[in-house]
Amino acid sequence: MYQAHFIRTPMVVRSLDPSRDSFRPRSSNESALGPQNPYMDVVGALIYLANCTRSDISFAVNLLARYSHDPTRRHWTGI
Repeated sequence: MYQAHFIRTPMVVRSLDPSRDSFRPRSSNESALGPQNPYMDVVGALIYLANCTRSDISFAVNLLARYSHDPTRRHWTGI
């Protein structure tokens, strides 16, 4: 590991203010994504990548997996 190189992973910095957090749960005025968006499929594929090949994206993938039951357009954009 002494020859490992540090690489930054692009991740939106979360705000401590819940109203400004881009990955907050769905609010009452937002609509949930329908079945036409493969949110669960994409999250599953990203979890596989994070666990097997790309451990640097684990935090972002696990954050987005929290909203698998009720994703919105914001969460889809995060993927």
